[in-house]
Amino acid sequence: MPLRPTLPPFNMYPVCPFGCQCYLKVVQCSDLGLSSVPAKIPPDTKLLDLQNNKIKEIKEKDLQGLTALSALFLNNNKLYKVHPKAFQSTTKLRRLYLSHNQLTEIPSKLPKSLSELRIHDNKVKKVQKDSFKGMASLHVLEMSANPLENEGIEAGAFEGLTVFHVRIAEAKLTSIPKGW
Repeated sequence: MPLRPTLPPFNMYPVCPFGCQCYLKVVQCSDLGLSSVPAKIPPDTKLLDLQNNKIKEIKEKDLQGLTALSALFLNNNKLYKVHPKAFQSTTKLRRLYLSHNQLTEIPSKLPKSLSELRIHDNKVKKVQKDSFKGMASLHVLEMSANPLENEGIEAGAFEGLTVFHVRIAEAKLTSIPKGW
């Protein structure tokens, strides 16, 4: 009788969220009509693609444990709310795409590790003083097509940034923001 190879227990393999495709630390969940961030995202995920869904909010524990996450694509959803603690464990997040959503302000407490933030075509009217505080690595900031006016940008909002590419076209600005 030939020997059968023994397989490790089933729970040793990472679980991929239903309907998503998981391959080499990339979790692809775009175009699935999702209304929330799926559960059971493998903890070693580096890129999470949730674009073109119907996600309305990022809750406190939606990204919990995703310590290796370096890119998160949430563009083209219905996003209007991001919990202040949503990004607490994503300390390696470099690229965050939030474009084409319903956000009215820059989410608070974004990871300091961000190098690229794309939040164009939302409803952002206000940029708080501390929105980008401590983001020394932020080099690309795309904020075009938001109803942003001069008085919506608090003094010092861009203080300490070394951004190489900033785009705030199609806004309602009449001058360069103070302190820039």
